[in-house]
Amino acid sequence: MRRSRILVGLALVLIFAVTLSGCSGGKAKNTGKKIVMARPVDSNNLDPIIQASNPNIWVLNLVMEGLVSSDEKGTRNDVPSLATEWKMADDKKSITFTLRPGVKFSDGTTMTADDVVWSLERARTTKESPWAFALVAITKTEVVDKTHVKISLKQPWGPIFADLAMFNAVVTSKAYFEKVGAKAFSEKPLGTGPFQIAEWVKGDHITLTRNPYYWQKGKPLVDEIRINVVPDDNTRIMQLKGGQVDMVESIPFSNVAELQKDPNVNMLLPPALAIGYIGFNNTKPPFNDPRVRNALAYATDKTAIVKMVLFGQGEVATSFMAKADPNWNPNVKGHPYDLDKAKQLLKDAGFAGGLKLEIVINPGSVVTSQIATILKDQWKRAGVDVTIKQMDGASLTPYVRGFQYQVNVGGWTYDMIDSSEIAERTCVSGISKNLWTGWGDSGSKIAAQVEQLTAQAEAEMDPAKAKAIYYQMQELYDQDAPRIPIYYAPYTFATSKKITGFVQNPLGVYRFENLDKTK
Repeated sequence: MRRSRILVGLALVLIFAVTLSGCSGGKAKNTGKKIVMARPVDSNNLDPIIQASNPNIWVLNLVMEGLVSSDEKGTRNDVPSLATEWKMADDKKSITFTLRPGVKFSDGTTMTADDVVWSLERARTTKESPWAFALVAITKTEVVDKTHVKISLKQPWGPIFADLAMFNAVVTSKAYFEKVGAKAFSEKPLGTGPFQIAEWVKGDHITLTRNPYYWQKGKPLVDEIRINVVPDDNTRIMQLKGGQVDMVESIPFSNVAELQKDPNVNMLLPPALAIGYIGFNNTKPPFNDPRVRNALAYATDKTAIVKMVLFGQGEVATSFMAKADPNWNPNVKGHPYDLDKAKQLLKDAGFAGGLKLEIVINPGSVVTSQIATILKDQWKRAGVDVTIKQMDGASLTPYVRGFQYQVNVGGWTYDMIDSSEIAERTCVSGISKNLWTGWGDSGSKIAAQVEQLTAQAEAEMDPAKAKAIYYQMQELYDQDAPRIPIYYAPYTFATSKKITGFVQNPLGVYRFENLDKTK
């Protein structure tokens, strides 16, 4: 069955019970503390089930919560949140969750078992949601009583906690949604998280204020977080140095060393479950020929890219999986820079006289623009003439997903602490056309084999056996080179020395309930 994945490091247990901080017991008092943060882009939609970008996901995760969550280190998906404990049936085909007592939404209304069921059903049955597949294991969600919810599964399902810890499985108020409607909800969602949306001026800022009814007593530690949109990198940095803002997201790698030396700044490099890559349109010539794909992989000096673009803050990628993924295969070495081999493969593919290609990028991304410029120079040495086409994000996405492109430069951030999502996205044609490479539609026998192996890994309940399958998949993927992994890099975030308690886990999720600011 599709999407039956292996949850890394999680043994399915019959009973799990952990209680975090107790319920708030009423409306919490203000702290008088405010924090200002700057980031390069704004959100555009905060509905958890209709998502396409991190700027949305990372904000809504501050407002809404699910039954369980991922931890700060990015190693677990089974941290109790709106559920305090759960019991799995003997046949492992259903789980009964005990809801945390006294939880309220930020408007002061009580969260009910009906809200939980309604939220999960909406997440898994809304056809427009690109994330409904993540809850395909669930056949039914039902209210047992006021404090218990039962989730039924198609079969024993190892990654159920990974699914439930994702942003799309958060709980919101059914009554509020039905009152305001989907559009208003996407602009001002209601949740049980540490913060609530107080104001959103599109293109300028989002102001989050503390949820006075938050169930973790004494949390959050600040009253307000204002998230300003400041597109220019240098302006964001100058605002941090000048004290106009307290925190800055997306620091360019070229500025990391400078900020590391600043005595008033904490330059943070949280590890990321993410990969930077070069994508090929495998559905059309010349990239339906694996010799051409492998040739350009050999013609790419990834070490130079890491040095020149990431300023040494990342490392060369060798697999379609992130290095922080427990199923990452260290034996896969990728394609070393070998210009002679690249030229020979192009000659074998019939391009001894040269090859003309177009790389499409969003000029708003400094990293992708720099990489494209470097590739133009590197590939020229192999006899490849590159044209760089610039498109804004709104135009670029349908251009790539409509397979009108030849080469693109992009990246992927994991949405769950589980190997299966990146495996399905990369190796299964039916979900996102092999991450918009069209590899499965190229006629490649290796693509068909890897897709079968994905299904085997999904169905394997023994983590060690699943790891062996994932290892084999990465080796085969490397041979066919439908896409070139370029680098693994951390997130880049800088704060003033007055900020404490900052956490961004490897999924990129902000954990700001313990964020604080000293005088």
